Amino acid sequence: MLTRFNLISARFLLSNRIERAFAGALTPAVRQNMLIELWGSIAFGVFFATAIQFIPVVLRRLGASSDLLALYTAETYLGSILTSLSLVLMRRRRTKTFAVICWFFSRSLFLLFAFVTSVPWLLVVMGFFWVVEGFPSPAYTRIVQAIYPEAIRGKAMAVVRLGQVFTTLLITPLAGWALDHWSYRLLFPLGGLIGILSVWLFSGLNVDEGVLPPREPRPVGSLWRIVQKNRPFAIHLLAFAVYGLGALLGYALYPIVQVDRLHLSYTTIGLLGLAQSTAWLLGFLFWGRAIDRLGGLPVMRANLAVGFLVPFTYIWASHGWMLAPAFIAQGILSAGVD
Repeated sequence: MLTRFNLISARFLLSNRIERAFAGALTPAVRQNMLIELWGSIAFGVFFATAIQFIPVVLRRLGASSDLLALYTAETYLGSILTSLSLVLMRRRRTKTFAVICWFFSRSLFLLFAFVTSVPWLLVVMGFFWVVEGFPSPAYTRIVQAIYPEAIRGKAMAVVRLGQVFTTLLITPLAGWALDHWSYRLLFPLGGLIGILSVWLFSGLNVDEGVLPPREPRPVGSLWRIVQKNRPFAIHLLAFAVYGLGALLGYALYPIVQVDRLHLSYTTIGLLGLAQSTAWLLGFLFWGRAIDRLGGLPVMRANLAVGFLVPFTYIWASHGWMLAPAFIAQGILSAGVD
């Protein structure tokens, strides 16, 4: 009874805070959808903190080579590569139903970690996870367009995102401690259950796609013509491709430094993750205001410049806490990308 009262009180307080933040600009339907998505994002933050962010370190401790760590890094982009196919599949399906089915399946895969004890099988499970988790990402974009009016969409998404980031900040050090004292075979399935809970909460959104424009398939050639005609956009794509390549080159090596050279415990990595999540949260607020004042391009340049700190910090680190600037920089980068 007390637990139910506490949940109702928390829900009431969240509703009041959101109402004050938006100064009465929300209709009851929009407010309800925002609350549902906020609770879903909080549950996803727990899932992310307890499972996803520790995968590279778990892989290394199980004996994964640098090549296999690089393979895992590549796996994280499999779903993004296949998003064009997901657009085709969504033409005759309800967007929310499509996304919920995909996410329910992908997060259920974490229940299998109770039985996974080797690197190859861990890579197989995570390969399927990243394919199915990232596959419906265009669906989420359409859902956001449907549930939030354009005038308050950015602010609403910021509130939802902050819920996830704040939860990740709180849970990450606890998850690191739990991995040191228990095992990923226990923690990851628990995280998977909370990930499934986030999907269940998300399924409660009231999505009306009737006002959205019809889905019109376009040939692949038309996408190439956009790049040819829009030179600033082409430069933007090239710059991000170079930046992404540079970032990916180091991702497979960072767990090796953490485990082999510095011998960091999961607890220490969790505390460094706390610093990263704090920087993510503060950076999210800072970059939002900076964009309003300076515009997107200067902020993007400054944000990407912060990325220089990450590889050089790993090169010179001789103690675990010397990685703090790298984790903080990664938090700032994540906030800027968001």
